[in-house]
Amino acid sequence: MNCSQTEILIHALLDNELATSHAIDVEAHLRTCAACSEELAAFEITRKVVVQADLMEFAPTSLRKRLQLVPSPIVGATAPVVAAANSRGLGRRSFAPGLLLGVAVSAAVAATILLASSLPWIIK
Repeated sequence: MNCSQTEILIHALLDNELATSHAIDVEAHLRTCAACSEELAAFEITRKVVVQADLMEFAPTSLRKRLQLVPSPIVGATAPVVAAANSRGLGRRSFAPGLLLGVAVSAAVAATILLASSLPWIIK
């Protein structure tokens, strides 16, 4: 494994997202490459600083109350965004006619091209 490959995979290694075989390869490269090891150390320091920093922001109370009134889409209720999309005609039912129209137009164009390309042979 070279430095450019390690550079791509180093973040995944930090997040424990690599398959075992890739993690072993990256770690083997890190043991032999001082530059990549320094880069990993810098990323680890950055991660620790960000985690330790008090960056948590809380929504205003009025917004939290409004969100609590909204039914959750996870439990099967309709979310306002979905309801708004459906009221504009962007649901599943409006997808089928558009798809059928696209298929019909494509078939007509294909038939026209096929007929136009075979006409010279028919005329002769």
